[in-house]
Amino acid sequence: MSFDAFLDNLFRYPPIAGVTINCISATPALQTAIVVVVAVAFAAAFIAAQLNGRPLLAALRTAALAAFFAGGLAYSLHADLGWSGWVRTDHRAFSGRTTDEKLRAMEGPFYDFVLKARTSLRGDYMMPNDNSDNYFTRRFEYFLLPLRKRADAPYLVALADREAAFDQRTRTYTRRDLTIRDAEPVLLFMSDAYILKRPAAAAR
Repeated sequence: MSFDAFLDNLFRYPPIAGVTINCISATPALQTAIVVVVAVAFAAAFIAAQLNGRPLLAALRTAALAAFFAGGLAYSLHADLGWSGWVRTDHRAFSGRTTDEKLRAMEGPFYDFVLKARTSLRGDYMMPNDNSDNYFTRRFEYFLLPLRKRADAPYLVALADREAAFDQRTRTYTRRDLTIRDAEPVLLFMSDAYILKRPAAAAR
């Protein structure tokens, strides 16, 4: 790796997005740089302690403390530079926009679906594929508050669910062992983003 490529890798920060804070990782260049800083700090502190006549164990303790704080400061400086860059990018991208415009820029078509869902849902809803690892269903649940999710709700929301299918011709929704017939399409936004109204017999 050339020196220019190393610097590019060292100061490469992911672009700001709705889940930026959840997906930050130390690049190989950053890890290498911190190891070098720790090693240099350890060696310099150990030599200085020895020159000052400190015993071996005391010199090692001093060197270890110096290395620990040097590594922490180096990582903190790198993180501060990254956050400063995100703030500048955030300001350029979103300054002057309304909340809906900011969310649409960050979330894309998903937020368009949310806005349409807000006007289409007239009551609580169920989401068969909801789980703690599904970003879209969790965000949808937040955006749709104060509506609640419940198993026997009159509406069904299918979102980013590869196991679900809706046959518009027969108006049948299927997912694993769940089958809902005579479902009424309320919002057909995309093939994996739609809202159905369950028949009265299926919803309580």
